[in-house]
Amino acid sequence: MKKLILIATLATTFFATTAYAETVSAYGTTLDSAENAIAIKAKERGASSYKILASRSGDCFYMTAKLLK
Repeated sequence: MKKLILIATLATTFFATTAYAETVSAYGTTLDSAENAIAIKAKERGASSYKILASRSGDCFYMTAKLLK
C-alpha cells in the first residue's frame, strides 16, 4: 500500500508540473539572436524564466525552450 501511495504521489507531482509547461521555438541568424527571440517570447507569455531544450544549426539557428512560471 505504501508503494502505491508513493507512486501515485510521484505521478501527480510529475503531471502537475508538466501540465502547465509551455514550449516555444525560435529561429535566428546567430545563436544569440535565437536565444533573444526565446527571451522575448518568454517575457510576452509572462514566464519567470526559461530552459533551453534543444538548439540546431544549419543555414540558421533553431531553438526550443520550456517556459517556467
